[in-house]
Amino acid sequence: METLEDLKIEIQKLKEAKEKMFLNCENKEEVIKLWEMDKRVKIPIEAKGKFCPGCRLNYYNEQNCCWQKATAKLTKQRIYRDLNSTTPDEVITLNCYMQTSH
Repeated sequence: METLEDLKIEIQKLKEAKEKMFLNCENKEEVIKLWEMDKRVKIPIEAKGKFCPGCRLNYYNEQNCCWQKATAKLTKQRIYRDLNSTTPDEVITLNCYMQTSH
């Protein structure tokens, strides 16, 4: 029987392996597939960058890295592509973009 400490170590190893998988993704679609399999996994900042269209507000520090990206989460949003749209499209984007773009 495994001890609680052994289980904690195994869980940490699994989390690290999933984060590495995100880092190896080449495009948004691969990140989305991994994210949809387990939305509890923390997505590394590098993988989140594939979803960042830029902010209307300038949240940049001296390293030219967005301050909100570390806490941003992927989320499904419904948006209208243009004024003539009658039904919204569902897109996956960072929640910080939706908060700052209004």
